[in-house]
Amino acid sequence: HVSPWIKCLLFSFNFMFWVAGLAISGVGFWIMVEKDRVIRDVLDIFFDPSILLFVAGCIIFTLGFLGCLGALRETIGLLKAFHILLTIVFIVEILIAISLFVFYLDPSARHFAGRLSPEELMRMAIERYRDDADLRDVIDSIQKEFQCCGVSHDDQGYKDWQANAYFNCSDDNPSIERCGVPHSCCKPQQGKLMNTMCGFSTTDKLYFEVMDQIYTQGCLKGFGLWLERNTIIIGAICLSVVIPQIMGICLARNLIDQIKLQKSQW
Repeated sequence: HVSPWIKCLLFSFNFMFWVAGLAISGVGFWIMVEKDRVIRDVLDIFFDPSILLFVAGCIIFTLGFLGCLGALRETIGLLKAFHILLTIVFIVEILIAISLFVFYLDPSARHFAGRLSPEELMRMAIERYRDDADLRDVIDSIQKEFQCCGVSHDDQGYKDWQANAYFNCSDDNPSIERCGVPHSCCKPQQGKLMNTMCGFSTTDKLYFEVMDQIYTQGCLKGFGLWLERNTIIIGAICLSVVIPQIMGICLARNLIDQIKLQKSQW
């Protein structure tokens, strides 16, 4: 017979995700509508939290709906769809995690992803830093969190900001920010308020001349150092995401087998 415990557990598990997915996608959609967001290219998708929230919420909602209704009605078709989609999501997550580590550890592998590699997306984002408020906030958050500046995997990352029209060092650049970097590159000074002009006149100098003033390492290097410092926390977060997915896959497979066995005895 069909185990009521497995059925109840799978239903409860997916009902929570169904509601959570609806809430997350709703918040993401509301933010997109409020700011009248227009998607121009792939950069707007990867660097816009509202779009990422909406997409993630829709995926969670769909999975929760299939699993919840499939368990409640003991419908093999819905349970199979839930099982297959959740397995695909799980595999994609693993591939993304592996790709991030490969891109970080093996620079020669990055060119295979072309303009979709994290490095190229970050360089494109730097060029459009002043054109998009959401993009600017994301870049500032990344640089502050990873204590980095620019993209490169070395201590010359701050020079990557010369690719931006407002920060480049060309003689015909009239911007007051010429040869500078955003304030998110600046190292906080204990007991002092942050000066938003603290990154001015830096990219035309050697890194040891400005290393006390700004973060000089690129964000690829900063990301690697951040991973080393937070290995245990990252592992715990990954497990908290992976374990429920494995449970969902196993419960769905088990319930499908029980329903099939029950029908074969009719």
